[in-house]
Amino acid sequence: MRYHVRYALLIGALLIFIAGYCVFWFAMARTVKADFGAWIAAKNAAGYRVSTAGYKVTGFPSTLVLTIDRPQIAKPAAGWTWSAPKLLVFAEPWNLRHVIVDFGKTQRFTLGVGALRQSFDVTAKGAKASALIGDNLKIAALDSILTGAEISMAGGAVLDIGEAQAHGRRNDGQSPGRPAGSVEIALFAKNVTLPTGSGGLLGRGVTNFALEATVPPPLPTGFQDLTVWRQNGGTLKINHFDLDWGDLKISGSGTAALDKDMRPEAAFVAEVGGFDQAIDALVAAGELRPINGVRAKIVLGLLAKPGKNGERELRVPLTAENGRLYAGPVALASLPSLAALTSPPGVPAAVSVAPLPKTPSPGSDAPTASH
Repeated sequence: MRYHVRYALLIGALLIFIAGYCVFWFAMARTVKADFGAWIAAKNAAGYRVSTAGYKVTGFPSTLVLTIDRPQIAKPAAGWTWSAPKLLVFAEPWNLRHVIVDFGKTQRFTLGVGALRQSFDVTAKGAKASALIGDNLKIAALDSILTGAEISMAGGAVLDIGEAQAHGRRNDGQSPGRPAGSVEIALFAKNVTLPTGSGGLLGRGVTNFALEATVPPPLPTGFQDLTVWRQNGGTLKINHFDLDWGDLKISGSGTAALDKDMRPEAAFVAEVGGFDQAIDALVAAGELRPINGVRAKIVLGLLAKPGKNGERELRVPLTAENGRLYAGPVALASLPSLAALTSPPGVPAAVSVAPLPKTPSPGSDAPTASH
């Protein structure tokens, strides 16, 4: 008799636990649905345009699954739109602060305003993100990965990406270099194939790209926000970057901002490897006479020093100033203004490009290493 009582109590306790868990799960499901509806309302009130064809929460009795049909989010004033056929958001009932997002196989991004508006169709084997949700339903940390991606652009241009990752963290003022409200970002890409006809002498293959930077507040959420960001002294601190493009290998660090004409201005110190192969490419393309190629290799070889992997590297100051990109005192390229992208829709803005001097003189306004 005593054993029957024990079994009855055990079964009773188990039934109470199951009933309690069911109540808890469905309460969390209602919370997720209500929070998502509140988030949509808050974003629309803040100048965004968020819409769906419907959403529901399933997954009982385990992981909560928020299924969103035909989601679209846009910020017209900033000139961007994102949409997808379906979005899946996963969360455990006991931890709604951590969510996993599956973007599906296809997405569409539209960037720019007016005549510069451009659509990008993304098809990928996998596109997922992990997010930590902070106060007021704001994202405190985000990690995303894109694999086997093909990005189609206007005119039939296609960009292939083997793998890309993006990571972001909001800072709370833990150090002078990480002020409250700033964001730490890290971008990585591997095995990128540029569209046909691009890449120049370096070719279409970018085997590795990495960027780690700190973005100060106020954080821009679109092209037009860049004007306010610049006026508030916005400076992007690039803690480290790596680029392996063809035979050329570049790494370094520096800062970047926008000048009063919305043109990039920057100061970097870069280590450049693979310059012998780059000179060979210039000679093969007829851009450099063979004898001058030999001389360039000799001079650069004397200036180069062994790098971390034992290969010879050049330490070169790279600067962007007055609409021009310089390597030391030599002007490499002209840089366009972003004024057209930052103007309100319907308001024309001229895109200014500084002319590139053919032969910078020692007395020109080209920046030096001290910049």
